[in-house]
Amino acid sequence: MSADSNRLKDHAAALEALAEEIERTFDAPGHTAAALVGDRRWLGPDADRVRGELRQTGTRLGGVAGALRDRAQAMRRRAQHLEDTDTAAEDIRDFLTGRDLTPWS
Repeated sequence: MSADSNRLKDHAAALEALAEEIERTFDAPGHTAAALVGDRRWLGPDADRVRGELRQTGTRLGGVAGALRDRAQAMRRRAQHLEDTDTAAEDIRDFLTGRDLTPWS
């Protein structure tokens, strides 16, 4: 496994952790935003406006979390491609140098 593929996997894990943190923070039951959206004791046009803005923010944050997960998945695919390429290069090098005398089938 190459250092580049390890770095990509580490970055992918960090992006997924960030996506989870974004969702957990905004959607947490005790979080002010979640509480305000569901709280019907606060009434009036300001309450309606704030609730609407919070819902939009939640939707945008959900999109951001999804984009982070998509990027993490792309990084993992790239890491796998690098590993596959490294393995193929090693196999060719071994064959050309005579270290691998097993015939290919």
